Amino acid sequence: MSTLMNRLAKSWGDVTRDVVLIVASILIAFALDAWWDGLGERRAQSEQISTLLAEFETARNRITSLSGAIQDASQATNKLLTLMGPEAAAPDSEKFFNLLERSLNFGGAIPSQTALVSVLATGNPKIGESDSLIELLWNWPALMEDIKVDFALLDQNRDVDLQTALVNIGIGGIGATPSVERLGLPPSSFPIDTARMVRSVEVYAALSYRALRLRVLSLSVDKAIRRVDLIIEELNRVPGKNVG
Repeated sequence: MSTLMNRLAKSWGDVTRDVVLIVASILIAFALDAWWDGLGERRAQSEQISTLLAEFETARNRITSLSGAIQDASQATNKLLTLMGPEAAAPDSEKFFNLLERSLNFGGAIPSQTALVSVLATGNPKIGESDSLIELLWNWPALMEDIKVDFALLDQNRDVDLQTALVNIGIGGIGATPSVERLGLPPSSFPIDTARMVRSVEVYAALSYRALRLRVLSLSVDKAIRRVDLIIEELNRVPGKNVG
C-alpha cells in the first residue's frame, strides 16, 4: 500500500512539476514577447525623435538665417524712409538703388515640416510623457503659417502697393530702374526720377507699410526661434531617445 502511495505521490509530483514548467514557459514566452514588442516601440520612437530633432535643428538654422535677412531688409527700408520728404534732394543713385534692392529682394524658405506632419497625422502622437512637447508640436504648423502669410503680404506690398505708387507718379515701376540686373528685371532705357520718388507721399506710404510688415515678420520669426529652441530642448529630454 505504501509503495502504491509513493508511486502516486511521485506521479502527481511529476505532473505538478511539468505543469509548473509549462506555465512558467508560457509566462516567460509572453514576457519575452511583450519585452520584444516594447523594445520595438522604443526603437521606433527613438528613430522618430531623432528624425524630429534633425528636422527642427535644420529649421532653427534656416529661421536664424531668415531673421538676419529680415533685419537687413528692415534697416534698408528704414534708411530709405529717412531719405524721403517733400523737400528731399535727389539721393545718390547707386546708394538709393542698393537700399531699394535690399528692401525688396531678400530670400528665405519656410522650413520643411515633413517629419512633424507625419507624426501629427496619427491624430494622437505619443512622444515620451511630456504634454508640453505635444502642445509645442501641435502649435508649430500654425506659427509657420503665420510667417507664410507675413511673406505673402510683403510680396503684395512690393508687387502691388509700391508698383501702383510708382505708376501713379509717372514712373514705370521698378523695371525702369538702372539697377535692373541686380533686381532681376529686364533692362530699360528709361532712367527713374529718384527725386520724384523720394518726394512722393504714395511711395513713402508704401515703404512705411513695408517697414511695418517687416517688423511684424521679424517678431514672428523671433517667436519661432524661441519656440524651436523649446522643442529641441524638450525632444532632448525624452527618455530612451537613444535606444539602439
